Order: sequence, then structure tokens, then C-alpha cells
Amino acid sequence: MFKTLVLLGVTTCAGWAGTVTFTLSATASGILGGTPFSNSLMTITVLADTSTPSDPFSSTIAVGALSASFNTESPTVFFNPSCGDFAGNPPCAGFEINAGDLLDIPSASLAGYVLGTPIGPINAASLTGNPALLGTVYDTDGGGSMTLSALSNGTFTASVGGSSVPEPAALALVGCGLSVLGLLQRRKQR
Repeated sequence: MFKTLVLLGVTTCAGWAGTVTFTLSATASGILGGTPFSNSLMTITVLADTSTPSDPFSSTIAVGALSASFNTESPTVFFNPSCGDFAGNPPCAGFEINAGDLLDIPSASLAGYVLGTPIGPINAASLTGNPALLGTVYDTDGGGSMTLSALSNGTFTASVGGSSVPEPAALALVGCGLSVLGLLQRRKQR
């Protein structure tokens, strides 16, 4: 029984260590923070724990020297095995804010993908399967907003690494380790 508890504690603690970085980029036109941009590289970088990849703890968007974050606007990374907005219903990965898609990357190369695992880069030329997404105003953390008027040439990449563990997760790992050591010490004392 004791060995089972220690093993469970160690495997549970070890599961908190992974960080997945999602990078979505596209050629875009629109307005960010009141500054218009046209046919510029837009990059969305999202960090999440591998155990809850659709619930990021950090999300930023950059267009040239412009940048903004969307951490208070319910950002979500998603994978959909069949995107009905695109011809042929290919699988797609994307980023949404407040349940509204900001960027979808449709590609047959995403077939069988599991969100939170490494993949990519996956490229897609057409990103306008749902024209209703264009013109939507998305609020940023700093009180500004972003509106897209055109999207093309998208890329989706997911990489997993344990080196960029956020501070709360690092502290949780230390706490788990100390708990396991405490259980071992208690066992020795009996």
C-alpha cells in the first residue's frame, strides 16, 4: 500500500513539469492597439501545461513592433478533427478568445494530432474558411483591441519542453518532492 502511494505521488508530481509552446503565425492585415498593419507577419505564442493544453497560462500576439496579451480574455488553443468552415472539412488547430476563433490553421497533416504534443510546422495557405471571423474586435489585457481584416499563409507549431516551467508549477514540484520525502521518512520511523 505504502509503495503504491509513493509511486502515485511521484508520477503525479512528475506530470506537472511539462510546458507546451504553441506558435501560430500568419500574414495578416488589421488594427492592433489602434495601429493599422497590412500584410504583416502576425505571431501568436501560447504557453500551457501539457496536462491542460487548451487552458493556457500565457498568450501574446506580436505584429512587427506591436504586441499585446490576451490572458484575461479566456484564451484557448484548440484542435478540431473536422473543421466544417473549410472545404473538405480538414482537421484544424487554432486560437480563440472568449469562444471566438481568432486564427484557424486547417491541414490534413493534423489528422490524428493530440493537443499538447509536439508537431509542426504545419502550413496552410487559406485561412479564411469562416469570413465572419474577419472584422471581429478582440479585447487585449492592456485595454486595447485587435481587429483582423485579412489572413493568409498560416503556420501551426507545438513544442514541448520542461525547461520553461512557470514558477507556480516549479513550486508545486518542490512541494510534491518534499511530500514524497516526508512519506518516506515517516515510513522509516515506523
